[in-house]
Amino acid sequence: MGNVSYTPVEGANDARRPAKQETQRPVTTPKPDHDALYHRFFSDPAIVAQLLREFVAGPWHPDVRVPEQLLEVRNMLLAQMEAWRVQWKQQMRQQLEQEWQLESERRGKVTLLLRLLEHRFGVLPDWARDRVRAADTVTIEEWGLRVLEAASLDEVLA
Repeated sequence: MGNVSYTPVEGANDARRPAKQETQRPVTTPKPDHDALYHRFFSDPAIVAQLLREFVAGPWHPDVRVPEQLLEVRNMLLAQMEAWRVQWKQQMRQQLEQEWQLESERRGKVTLLLRLLEHRFGVLPDWARDRVRAADTVTIEEWGLRVLEAASLDEVLA
């Protein structure tokens, strides 16, 4: 059986088991998964930003002759960077407008709830005003419905 040697096992009648031999396996480096590396590399905005800063905007020595294809890639990247900047700016503007609109609506609901509470229960204590101002929209809406039937301020803000 090739390189396998047998050694006696204690307590067994002439039974022999193969002795463990260390065999050297060739060292193989795993082949990188190109697509996984590509996606991992280019899905990290920090890496992409650094790459673009160094490659596209980096100073190119005047004595170095840059192949025309590389300049074309550089120009394409510059154009893509500008498109990404415009797209990011639009997305941020839309997101901010949505957040401002939601906050504006919440403030309007807070103002209305405070007026309803004052109308129903008289002058509000500071703790009640602070609690209403700190509440989220869903809670404010629930309290607004409770104002109609609650007998006390504590019942509304419970």
